[in-house]
Amino acid sequence: MKSLKIGVLFSTIIFLTSLSTTAQVNAGLGIDHASAVDEAGLDLRVGYQFNEHLNLVGDFSLFFVDDGGRYVKNRYWIEFNINLHYFFAVSDTKFSPYALFGLNTTFWGVKFENQPGMGDYEDTDSEVGLNLGSGLDYNLDKNFKPFFEVKYLMTDDFNQGNITFGIKYVFSH
Repeated sequence: MKSLKIGVLFSTIIFLTSLSTTAQVNAGLGIDHASAVDEAGLDLRVGYQFNEHLNLVGDFSLFFVDDGGRYVKNRYWIEFNINLHYFFAVSDTKFSPYALFGLNTTFWGVKFENQPGMGDYEDTDSEVGLNLGSGLDYNLDKNFKPFFEVKYLMTDDFNQGNITFGIKYVFSH
């Protein structure tokens, strides 16, 4: 299943790079909320807009998980996503709605210190999954675009919803 997901991703990237005529790079910063951890997180993203309809976006999300107890030193939840955004043609030029599809890798773990009977140890895991969702860019001007995004992550071990608010900067050429 993982090799199929990776194969689909690379095939899509190769196909999309062959379509590029008016490419633009964009970068953004946002605030995430994930249902599986029920915590806020920081979203950093970089996109490559192939044309007016297709944008390939890589994003990194770090969630601020509470310490969880007396012996827990550190808990973390990190997501890496690669999503293809398809922008729909609309008559309103201020709003740009899009659908998204992509791959996700989630890492989580907890580090314990001085736990009675166990001492120090760390427990970690990761999952690969699919993303489905939609979003909306607000075209503030030619360079700044506030955005709102909702996506659903599906893996073998868990499913979760993510909501992200942020702003993107489009680098003009």
